[in-house]
Amino acid sequence: MTTYGYARVSRAKQDGENQRQFLEAQRCDEVVLETDTGKSDRRTEFNKLLERVTEGDRVVVRQLDRLSRRTETLVRIRRQFEEQKVVLVADGKAYDFASYTGRMLFGVQAVMAEYESDLNGERVRAAVSVRKKNEGYDNVGRPTALSARKKPGVYWAIERGESKSSQAARYGVARSTVAKAYEEVRAKKEGATP
Repeated sequence: MTTYGYARVSRAKQDGENQRQFLEAQRCDEVVLETDTGKSDRRTEFNKLLERVTEGDRVVVRQLDRLSRRTETLVRIRRQFEEQKVVLVADGKAYDFASYTGRMLFGVQAVMAEYESDLNGERVRAAVSVRKKNEGYDNVGRPTALSARKKPGVYWAIERGESKSSQAARYGVARSTVAKAYEEVRAKKEGATP
């Protein structure tokens, strides 16, 4: 009987250290850490783990949503664990898939994991919409290397004979960024889109 710990973070800049420490405190024999979205079913490390577990093994996660944020995926995992007699421990409790109550509690938690993910996505979309509307942002996310206010200046400097390389050095951007800005402004002046 092996106890596997599974930790998942969504982004590479997240380290999952709190999950790892939790799993070590649970005395897991092996801890698997993966970086991937909770909505993906193509998680390499988790799928390898699913192939390794056998009857009597335990899979421990800090929270159920670390396994997945999709109800249908969590139900598929539950069925596999139930058939293989693998014990799942999540949120500090072992789910008893042999009982109706255990399956029902797991189902409720699975729906809540997806619901929480959907709510988070809705909040992000709403915030982006408000920010675009109130602050006039056309591009929310990664900031542009060269602002819309600077692009006409780049265009006119090049039209006066300055090189694209000198403009790139002046603004601290790549030459290709300057070339793209120049073409955008030129296209607008000519009435076409780049």
